[in-house]
Amino acid sequence: MNNIEIIKTHKICSKCRSEKPIEEFRKCKSSKDNRINYCKICHSTNSKEKYFKNKEKRLAQIDMWQQENPHKTDKYSLKWRQKKCKEKRKLKRELKNRPELINAEVVEKIELGENPSF
Repeated sequence: MNNIEIIKTHKICSKCRSEKPIEEFRKCKSSKDNRINYCKICHSTNSKEKYFKNKEKRLAQIDMWQQENPHKTDKYSLKWRQKKCKEKRKLKRELKNRPELINAEVVEKIELGENPSF
């Protein structure tokens, strides 16, 4: 008997019951077809609902973990700060070399700590 693999192009979401392209489902190695049962939109909605339902409990868990693992938290914070400083230096260099890019929108994004795209 030949082992022929059938490639699926569409799948039905278990939550909204609509048929969508396979790319609309997140990957999951433990699943038979390597995709989860919910489409990305339903999965995102479900995750947000779950987060807000248990927000206080989740924030308490995060706070407790951070207190128990200060070395990991410090390491992550340092890495994040270094990345942000590097991005900020790059942005300043780019704006210095190309002053025509500076406008009210760019200045506002910089003040908000966002990275303006050019």
